[in-house]
Amino acid sequence: MQQCNVRRMSSMQIVLCLITLGLLGMLLLPLDAWCQGKGGVLRIGMTAADIPYTAGQPDQGFEGFRFIGFQLYDGLVRWDLSQGDTLPALVPGLAESWEISKDDPTKWTFKLRRGVKFHDGSPFNADAFLWNWDKIRSKDAPQYDIKQGGIIYWATTEMKEWRKLDDYTLVLTTTRPSSFIPYLLTYIMMSSPAQWEKVGKDWKNFAETPAGTGPFKLTKLVPRERAELEPFADYWDTKRVPKVDKIILLATPEPTTRLAVLRNGQVDWIEVPPPDAIPSLRQAGFQIVLRSYPHNWAYSLNLSTAPWDNKLVRQAANYAIDRV
Repeated sequence: MQQCNVRRMSSMQIVLCLITLGLLGMLLLPLDAWCQGKGGVLRIGMTAADIPYTAGQPDQGFEGFRFIGFQLYDGLVRWDLSQGDTLPALVPGLAESWEISKDDPTKWTFKLRRGVKFHDGSPFNADAFLWNWDKIRSKDAPQYDIKQGGIIYWATTEMKEWRKLDDYTLVLTTTRPSSFIPYLLTYIMMSSPAQWEKVGKDWKNFAETPAGTGPFKLTKLVPRERAELEPFADYWDTKRVPKVDKIILLATPEPTTRLAVLRNGQVDWIEVPPPDAIPSLRQAGFQIVLRSYPHNWAYSLNLSTAPWDNKLVRQAANYAIDRV
C-alpha cells in the first residue's frame, strides 16, 4: 500500500493523500517553511466525518491514529517516520529497550524511558502503563473504558500477563511465542491516570481535556467539526518537537469539498484528492508524492481446531503466499 502527498511549493499549500501512518512523519518532519522552523498554522482537511476519539485509543481506523492517536499519545514502541523514502522501522518509544527471555520465549522485558511526562505534568512509569493496560483489558478495573477496549482489544489478545519489576521495568507474558509483540504495542496509547482522576474519573470528560505523552496536546475540540493541536514543549524526544505553532484538523469527508477548500485556500493539506483532479492539481503547481507506508497485520489463528491444528496445513498456507 502507498501514501501520496501533493503540495504546491509556491503557496505552501499541501494535499496529503494517506492510507495509514504517513501523516505523523509529515507533521513531525514538516516540509518547506515548517521544516525550516518558521512555525505557522497548518490546516488539514481530513477524510474523516468526525474528529477521532481523543481519550486515548482513537476510533476511525488508521485515520484516527495518524490524526489523533500518534499526535497526542505514544506507545512503548513507535515507527521511525524520519526515514523519507525508506520504509519505516520499529524504534523505541516510551520503552527505551526490550528483550525476550532466553529461557522462556513468552516473556518480554521492557525498560521504560525515564523523565517522560504527560501533558498534565504527571510522570509516565510502569504503574501508568499497567493502569492503561487495565483500561482496555480489565472489565472490573475502575478505569476500564468499554469504548477504548472495543477499539483496541484485538492488539492485546496475545498477552496473558502484565506486571512490573520496578518503576521502570515491565514484564509482559504472551500466550505463546510471538514475534508480533513490538508491532502490536505501537497501537497501545498511554493516557494520564492523574488527568483521569482530576476530571472526575469520567472518560467523556477526559476526552474533552485529554493528556497523553505525545508531541501535540489538544487545545480545542468541536465534535464533527474540528480539533486544534499545539506543540507539547516538554515532549521527551527533542528531535521530534513539532515546528508548527498549531494544527487545525477539519472534518471534510466529501472529496469534492476537500478539493474545493484546498483550492480556495481554506486548508493547507487534504487527504485523498479525487483521482480525476490530480492532473489539474499538477498543472496548477501542486507536487504529488506517492510513497509506501508501514503496517503489519498480526492475524491470530486458532491452532486448537481444524484445519490449523495440522502443522502441515499451516506450512502449506505459508508456502502458498507469494512474498515477492
